[in-house]
This record gives sequence, C-alpha cells and structure tokens, in this order.
Amino acid sequence: MVLLLEDLVGLHMLKVRESNLMLERCIQLLQVVIAAGGHGHLEQPSSAMSWEEPAVRSFIRTNSCTCNLVSACGYGKDWHKNWMFASTFAALQDIAFQCPHLQGSHPPTKPSQVL
Repeated sequence: MVLLLEDLVGLHMLKVRESNLMLERCIQLLQVVIAAGGHGHLEQPSSAMSWEEPAVRSFIRTNSCTCNLVSACGYGKDWHKNWMFASTFAALQDIAFQCPHLQGSHPPTKPSQVL
C-alpha cells in the first residue's frame, strides 16, 4: 500500500512539513557557505525520499554536485546501510563504496527487521 501526502493527517503531516522546512533551511545554509567560497555537502540515507525534493535536486544541479554512495560495510561495519553524499567537493568521491555483498548478507540493523 502506497501512502500519499493526502493520506497523512494531523501530527504526521506536521512532521512532514517540519522535516521539509529543516531540509530547505539546511540547503539555504549550504548555499551561503558555497557563496562564501566554501564547499557544501548534503548527506541523507540513499533511500531517503528527500533526494526527490525540488530543493535538493536544484541544489545538486545548480552547484554541479557529485553524488557519492557510501556503504557501511566498506568502513568496517557489518550493516546493510547506505548513505548518499551530494557534494561540491569533488575529492569526496574517494570515499564512495558500494556494498558488493549479496542481499541478506548483513544482519538486520532495525528492531523491526529482527522479528
């Protein structure tokens, strides 16, 4: 079953709006840093819906960001967990690592996956 924004009510919708506002403010702060000559990096789980948000897509496109997938198992953790970094710092590509293991090779990391 797929839930749409129209299906969310009350506190759930408030959480979605607050989360989106935080994301947009983070991007605004990143833009200030970039405008001052620094680098900007946005990190989210690779499966996060936020990657589809217009503000995020615009940030990536406007700043010619590289998007780098980082799997936890590449850094000594036996987890099935991935992060995505959108960055203006091209050298950040050096940390990219995609899990080479078969599905189910890593133990579950969420309590709901254990049951």
